[in-house]
Amino acid sequence: MPKRRHENAIEYLASKLKKLEKKMKRSRKRRSLSESSSSTSSSSESSSASSRNPSPAPPTMLALSDQDHHNATATMEPDHTAPLLVPEPVAGTSASETIRTSQEPETTNFPQENTGMEQSSGNLDTGLDPDILDILGTDPSAVMEYGPNINEELASRLNYLATSGLDKDSRKELMQKYLVPINCKNISAPQLNPEIKAATPEYVQKRDKSIEFHQKEIAAAIACIGQIMTTQINNSTRDNELLKSLMDVKTQTRQEFKPQVGPRESSGGAGPSTSTAADSSSSDDELPATAAAAAAVEHARPLLDHREHPPQPYPGGRDLIRAGFLRRDVPLAAIDIMLASLSENTMKQYDSCFKKWFTFCNDYKIDMYTPTVPNIIQFLTNVLNSGNQYQTINCHRAAVSLLVGPLDDDLITRFCKGVYKLRPPLPRYNMTWDANTVLDYLSSLYPNDEITLDKISKKCVTLLALVTGHRVQTLSKIKIDNLVILHKQIVIKIPDLIKTSRPGSNQPTLHLPYFENRVSICPAHTLNSYINKTKEIRKSNNLFISFRSPHKPVCSQTLSRWIKSTLQDSGIDVSIFSAHSTRHAATSLAHRDGVNIDLIRKTAGWSGNSTVFAQFYNRPVVSNEDYTLFARTLSSSR
Repeated sequence: MPKRRHENAIEYLASKLKKLEKKMKRSRKRRSLSESSSSTSSSSESSSASSRNPSPAPPTMLALSDQDHHNATATMEPDHTAPLLVPEPVAGTSASETIRTSQEPETTNFPQENTGMEQSSGNLDTGLDPDILDILGTDPSAVMEYGPNINEELASRLNYLATSGLDKDSRKELMQKYLVPINCKNISAPQLNPEIKAATPEYVQKRDKSIEFHQKEIAAAIACIGQIMTTQINNSTRDNELLKSLMDVKTQTRQEFKPQVGPRESSGGAGPSTSTAADSSSSDDELPATAAAAAAVEHARPLLDHREHPPQPYPGGRDLIRAGFLRRDVPLAAIDIMLASLSENTMKQYDSCFKKWFTFCNDYKIDMYTPTVPNIIQFLTNVLNSGNQYQTINCHRAAVSLLVGPLDDDLITRFCKGVYKLRPPLPRYNMTWDANTVLDYLSSLYPNDEITLDKISKKCVTLLALVTGHRVQTLSKIKIDNLVILHKQIVIKIPDLIKTSRPGSNQPTLHLPYFENRVSICPAHTLNSYINKTKEIRKSNNLFISFRSPHKPVCSQTLSRWIKSTLQDSGIDVSIFSAHSTRHAATSLAHRDGVNIDLIRKTAGWSGNSTVFAQFYNRPVVSNEDYTLFARTLSSSR
């Protein structure tokens, strides 16, 4: 039967039972009233009739008035109308004989409904049908049986605890007082294994923590009961029945709060610590049943694994990497050390890759830590079909390898080579802007003491980006304490880690010379002017601070906006060139003017054998020459 139809049938039976109970109550009331009135009238009329006429006479019918008929039928249901005629008792006969005579077949003046009502009323005295009593259930008015009284002081406290409970401090004090006995450790709450805890969602961990807290409370209560039982056992006059009851309570409580682990969580070698000694203490008779139950669970596991689950939320990149390290048997104490090898920028870059991999595995029902090679190739193919280039595919490959291990399979390598052929990495710019254009604009922002704070802030960071050739990230890590002001130059040391920092490499050192012939664009003079201008408002050791209150240190993104604003004011097309293009413009201009390529690499932070400058940064400078002049001269010639 469908669920909705079953619920409708139950509601229909419940309503019918309520109507039946109401009818029964009305019938009892009417019968008691009719019996009391009929017995009184019958006794009086029988005595008067016997005095008037001692000979028997046929029974006659007494007609009720309209008012009596209205009162008798006012509270009755339409299906059970009250009789309008009542038999008059015959002289010399009793009331019971009169009623019996009135119910004989010869008397045809009585309505049929009256006979049915009398029969149903008679059944109420002998009790309801057992089937109806079974439907109605236990009588709620039955008095509950209680045991003997206990100590009044104890009863008062137990009644209060049953309604109000213990406060937090009292509960904590009791849990500290009644610790788990050292020889009975199995009553303590089982702990979730760290490996499984790292791989389970947050909501599952919260649920397990709540269950663990209740188990600790039960363990404290069992420890208290154990002390009472120990006292009873050591007592010369012990109550064996009380000991049996206490032992049964302990066993039932232990079974009630036994941790439950789903089939998916209990699979594998390392799982929650549910296999405690209490589980292994089962008798030999229970082993066949336990084995049969385990076999049934294993048989039903495919069905349970394929049941519909709500989609789990994305846990975050670091949690995924942590779980991946645990899957590869990395010691728990070493995971945080290994995570420290990844910078924040790398984590931000990989986070989008992890989200795509997480969604892909959920959609295709794949274990994201043990995928097959075809699964990985399918994932990279989906990323490629989304319009991404080789660099993006390589980034996704590196992100997945953090979770599953090195991806050195020949099929994956062949796939990446194909992507390189189809969509080779291209430089961002085919040309770069002329640095002299920006320098001419910056020379107009002079003298430095007379321009506003925002102007000198943007001028200083742009000049440092051009004369050093470093990334904006490096400029954002400059500290006042790391400046060494000399007579001919200013030396800036960068002790903080940057993008290219690695073991065995030196940290960058920036050199700012004094331009005595062009003071207006001298980076050293501009830096000194900026430091003096911000001396009164500076609250941090960072070199660059915001020119708006409260003048906090700025990040690399803010410095990029300052440089981009300066480029736009200089006439550079910022829809094409970003703040990082200063690195292209400065190194390309230096190479064009004959600076040694090794010096360019060292100054800009590239290694001695790096080809990055030649492949991606050495770009031709945009010229203002009119390349159509040659063609126009042909059209104007005669």
